[in-house]
Amino acid sequence: VSGSGGGVDNTQDRINYSAGITGTYEASGKTAFTGSLGWSTYEFDGPGAGDGEHSLTYRIGLSHQLGPRTSLRASLWRSYKPSNTIGNTSYIADGASLSLSWRQSDRWRHSLSITYENDDFFSDDPNGGGGTSDYIRFSLGTRYQASENLSFGASISSSTQNSNNTNDEALSDFENWIFSINANYIFW
Repeated sequence: VSGSGGGVDNTQDRINYSAGITGTYEASGKTAFTGSLGWSTYEFDGPGAGDGEHSLTYRIGLSHQLGPRTSLRASLWRSYKPSNTIGNTSYIADGASLSLSWRQSDRWRHSLSITYENDDFFSDDPNGGGGTSDYIRFSLGTRYQASENLSFGASISSSTQNSNNTNDEALSDFENWIFSINANYIFW
């Protein structure tokens, strides 16, 4: 990414390199592990640029069939999230998620999930920020398969983010609720 972002007069370029491996292991007929492991380098180039950030990145996932109608999924991750916000602030994300799915019948399916992520912001722009934020999301959903081609769904979710920068001021705090309904038709 070259030049400034978010309206900040900035002459720095940002460069990201990453490499890694991914794999899946079927532990049993009910349990499978997936994962990726890599290395990522995030550099700044230009006047006043420093060293940037370098880190191990990963994503580890587990899926398990608890019973004939119930399944569980879990994951842990660490990744870089580039951002074109004011001050060209980017962040390293460490997170975890857990979801449960229950098939009530051939037509009804329900799900529940929770996600937590801690974001550690960094920038080499003099106008950029630092600090951390905690993000939490709960979601509950249901789906009804009316026919082979037609399904209906509904979900409700709540998200909260609490942030602090290096001056103990909020970076981007928010709370929200989202309710959605949808219909899906497969033509062929």
